[in-house]
Amino acid sequence: MPPSPHPLSAKTITKLIEAQYAIERELRQHLSHSTANFVTGLSWAVAIQDASPDNLDSFQAALRSYFLSGDSSYKTKGARNLLDDLLAADAHLKACCQTAWGLARAIEVLSPIAIRSSGLSWDEGGQEVAVARMLGILYESEYQRETYIHLYNIELEQSLLPIPVFHTEIVGLSETDLPRLIGEVTFSSALHDARTGTCFTRFVDTGDEEDGVHFQSCWLRAYAIMQILKFFKNGIIDLDYGAWRQTFNATDMSTMYPYADHNTIPAAFLS
Repeated sequence: MPPSPHPLSAKTITKLIEAQYAIERELRQHLSHSTANFVTGLSWAVAIQDASPDNLDSFQAALRSYFLSGDSSYKTKGARNLLDDLLAADAHLKACCQTAWGLARAIEVLSPIAIRSSGLSWDEGGQEVAVARMLGILYESEYQRETYIHLYNIELEQSLLPIPVFHTEIVGLSETDLPRLIGEVTFSSALHDARTGTCFTRFVDTGDEEDGVHFQSCWLRAYAIMQILKFFKNGIIDLDYGAWRQTFNATDMSTMYPYADHNTIPAAFLS
């Protein structure tokens, strides 16, 4: 059975979508605050608010002041309080999104999909259909976490190879899956080298172990698999990066996090 939306969800998500698009419009109108990326207004406001002022450059500091002023819908619509309150009330969204930034990013990515499904604009009456679609995606299935480790220079004839002894499987991802996994906003990946193959070990769990700790455990198991695969292939085989995502991110929603902030860890950063 899929999880049930919290009673606050529909009303709060409606308000968050309205805030998201209001913030986008305001950024377009205030050229001094333009980011050249108008699909990250809500999550960027959260990130800027949460950042240490000492780590902000002059542009970011000015933008932070703007977001926290009465001139921005982020402040006047109480967007941050809406995010925090919904996460505190809804265990499912808390598990999937984890932070206010994660929920904000989900709103940004899912709202265009949901609004298009209505066939109407928000102002033309598509709101009710769009919000229902949003809830359908967000609560499609119970929380689970998928961890992917890229197997460098491995290709499979079949799309899936179960490896029960390591509680994992090797999967072949498509070219359109890669940017969604890595966190790019393009249809094809500019970060992944297509010559290295698209096979990943995929670990699925429903636990609450800290993401970084769980990722390290998965990496060690993938490393053991890689050592075995070396006996079956003449050439270089390695692990070069990995990523994880939660439940609805794996269906209609792409995580699409900026690369530096995404749940993606290059091999060079693992001991």
